[in-house]
Amino acid sequence: MFDRITHWIKLYHLNGKERRGLPKNASILDRERRIGTPRAELERLDAELMSDIFEMRDERSRLDTRDLLAKANRLGVPLPSFDNSEWDSNSGLSAEGRSQLRSSLRKEQNERWDLRLKIFGY
Repeated sequence: MFDRITHWIKLYHLNGKERRGLPKNASILDRERRIGTPRAELERLDAELMSDIFEMRDERSRLDTRDLLAKANRLGVPLPSFDNSEWDSNSGLSAEGRSQLRSSLRKEQNERWDLRLKIFGY
């Protein structure tokens, strides 16, 4: 339970950082364009902005991967092997790998729920 709360808090902070930081950086870039900043400096600022975007995307992916792996361990769902294309070198599971693991987790949770319903006679 506390793992889930911790995940939500970290995701909330990451979303806030994205909400506050990205528009501010984009407005700085727009302002620099309007005042006639040299092209090389604009490209550097744009590269920094894109780097921030990719860094936040990777951090979100790592958080999701960590949360999914913790759920899989709790439910006893087999994890994807490290030698296939489901793993990304930077951010843990790829989008396809996260999707497949979510699907496996949902299936396991539904099977457990069905078992509870059968036991209690609903």
